[in-house]
Amino acid sequence: MCQFLYASANHELPLTDPAAWQGINFSDQDWELRSPRLTVTCLVPKCEGVKRLFDAGFVVNIGSYGKCGCGFNEISDGSPAPDNPNYCNAAQESRKALSLYVAKYQVESLYLCSVGDESLPAEGESNISLSQIADASFPLPERVRMRVYA
Repeated sequence: MCQFLYASANHELPLTDPAAWQGINFSDQDWELRSPRLTVTCLVPKCEGVKRLFDAGFVVNIGSYGKCGCGFNEISDGSPAPDNPNYCNAAQESRKALSLYVAKYQVESLYLCSVGDESLPAEGESNISLSQIADASFPLPERVRMRVYA
């Protein structure tokens, strides 16, 4: 099941250029080498329900190297990594890029859920540090509102 990662702040968060995905062919063996490590997009209407889970007024969707939020937990989810080293490098680089974005733009909270679960209530809250966000072996919990601290 595909996952989305959402981020919130009390100010507008900058979006990434969607043109960065032009020319990426997911059927190419080494597509991970060319994909952006982090994408930040506006919420689509069907995901607007996730806003109620945040205190801050601005919410965006953050994607990893694979365009969705799945890549953020690929190393920590316990499944064996494919024999392609590009896969692990891309996942680690996506987590580092996420941590840098969160720090630079003062993101207050994160929330990870499966596609379609945006309107379900959160199952809990936790605090998460920038070092945990950067650590690809640390699993980002699903359906838990994560409050970011330095």
